[in-house]
Amino acid sequence: MSDGTVINLCNYLNKPISLKLRSNGADIRSVDVLTGKNVSTIRLEPLEYKLLKVSD
Repeated sequence: MSDGTVINLCNYLNKPISLKLRSNGADIRSVDVLTGKNVSTIRLEPLEYKLLKVSD
């Protein structure tokens, strides 16, 4: 795996949520570590988790 930061997300709510990673008002693109797919908008079901890698 190349350099970057891995972000661990988990939805502990009882309802689905959608979110975007942002920095200084700009969307941050990331890669799902488990699937290798590029991610921009993230949807998490209750108790679902994702590991996302962002470049430094």
